[in-house]
Amino acid sequence: MIGKLLGHNKIETTSRYAHLARDSIKASSARVADSIGEDILKTLVTAETASA
Repeated sequence: MIGKLLGHNKIETTSRYAHLARDSIKASSARVADSIGEDILKTLVTAETASA
């Protein structure tokens, strides 16, 4: 279905490019996870400082 929308006649053509999307998604999710982790650490440090 996706291959047809992209104008591919063969599934092999769609498969060839599928890994590029997976790599992009992995990289994006890693950046989001790092950002969330940094925000959590900042919140914890701020809470500890406020209670000290």
